[in-house]
Amino acid sequence: MEGRKFTRGDKAGIKLSRLDRFLISESLIDVIPDISCITLYRRWSDHCPVLLKEDQNDYGPISFKLFNSWLQMDGFFDEVSQVVRDFSPDCNLNKCINLKNKLKFVKAKFTGWQADMRKLKGKQRKECINCLLDIDNLIDSGVDSDDAMAERKNILQQVSYIDKADTLDYAQKAKVKWVIEGDENPKFLHGMLKRKRK
Repeated sequence: MEGRKFTRGDKAGIKLSRLDRFLISESLIDVIPDISCITLYRRWSDHCPVLLKEDQNDYGPISFKLFNSWLQMDGFFDEVSQVVRDFSPDCNLNKCINLKNKLKFVKAKFTGWQADMRKLKGKQRKECINCLLDIDNLIDSGVDSDDAMAERKNILQQVSYIDKADTLDYAQKAKVKWVIEGDENPKFLHGMLKRKRK
């Protein structure tokens, strides 16, 4: 809370208390992460008005981050080689400006590549979940075989692999190192990310 420390005081100013506050849910912080409240001047009242406001800070363009999970993806190094080959430097500019332009080009290409890969992973996960539902329906109907069980186990491994990559990305974003070796706790990682953004 910004502004004054107390939100209520008697006329003499002897008894001060902090009564008026906002009760907000965690989902509101997900939607509006830059939220704060400020205590305004009370004038003649014994209660200070409390204003809930959103602070929007523009820190400039988002810096490019390479995630460790990308290094484990099939075709990542081929993609890097292709992007570097696609860039053509301008001979009239000096080397520093060409390097800056090259890094800008690589950032733009990999931002699009990352969005495509995220969509692909989401699609693969959805397909795996649908296959699991079909196999579970077969098992529930009494038609169970060794092939169905093996396929179910294989699909569960694929979903686990996709989820593990997401957890590694969250751990890297939150800069939490022990989570990589320790247990996976997405709620903890999301909380750390929210605190870092604030």
